[in-house]
Amino acid sequence: MQDIVHRNIGPHGRALLVLLAVLGLLVAAPPSDAARFEGLYTVVVPADNEAEDPLAVATERALGELFVRMTGQRGVGSDPAVFPILEAADRFVEQWGYQTAEDIVVTFDGEAVEAELRRLNFPIWGSERPQTLLWVAYDPGNGQRRLLGAQPDDPDQPDPLAWLREIIEATAAERGIPTRLPLLDAQETAAITPADVWGGFNDRIEAASRRYAADAILVGRIRSSGGAYAARWSLLTGDDFRERRGTIRDGIDWLADIYANQYAVTGSAQRRRVLVTEVNSFDDYARVMAFMEQLSLIESLAVEEVADDAVLLSMNIRGDSVVLRRALTLGNVLRPVPPPFNAVANVADAYFRVAD
Repeated sequence: MQDIVHRNIGPHGRALLVLLAVLGLLVAAPPSDAARFEGLYTVVVPADNEAEDPLAVATERALGELFVRMTGQRGVGSDPAVFPILEAADRFVEQWGYQTAEDIVVTFDGEAVEAELRRLNFPIWGSERPQTLLWVAYDPGNGQRRLLGAQPDDPDQPDPLAWLREIIEATAAERGIPTRLPLLDAQETAAITPADVWGGFNDRIEAASRRYAADAILVGRIRSSGGAYAARWSLLTGDDFRERRGTIRDGIDWLADIYANQYAVTGSAQRRRVLVTEVNSFDDYARVMAFMEQLSLIESLAVEEVADDAVLLSMNIRGDSVVLRRALTLGNVLRPVPPPFNAVANVADAYFRVAD
């Protein structure tokens, strides 16, 4: 969490901050709406119980997977620069244990691992990450398509798509991507069908997705043919549309690669300013500050001015203004706005308003 400094805030700002302090909002701000990958530094790997030292084997493998999560680079574990760190993986372990007889769970000291990766000039991707909603239609090869939901259609019956859900969820966990599947309740099944997803009717997909307030939508069409699976994936992020063909796992890996390219950062901190408007209540202020505090790319944060419904924030960030703007649009806290046409138009590097 960053240290928050308040300066040059004026009488209105001082009154606001005094009232916030009285109400306890600066100490106990509400949780942020931004998506985070919880347990970023905890990795589950298969136990090699035939090995001479199963823990050592599991620890090295888990640290390699953590490198992928933290840098976003799939090939980082094969870079000779990280070999000495992998060989000393036990130095970074905070806790470990058998999750089951077949799986070992290892929790690492995230700050220590990050310091090593930064020393080697690898990009770092923090725990705040886009929340992605997945719409997946499956065709077993006979044209009888079904949608994959968060839960089985009938909990009292065998789930024919459990294997598909497990592959997708395991790959998302391995890459550190917060994802969710739709509920497929009566409201949704009346509004969207497997044919809509398979046919790429994006307007219907987006309409059915609004209730989840996700940052992006990943659409998969998976067909079984001769024991193999072919997948066609589409990514919807605002006005951006991308497609890719490949395997089931390819969709999640492709998504993670895109996000890592957008959010993983290298280099030293830079000073930036952000103007947030429509801060109309104490709750708005506390929500904005809680959101800013938990962003890992912000190293320090200062409130420079508070006037009417606007708050001017200055911060040291890792990465450039483009990365900062992307990070600030995650979740449902802030919305980007154009610079105002007045004297304050040049005071900030980015302009946002509090989301409704």
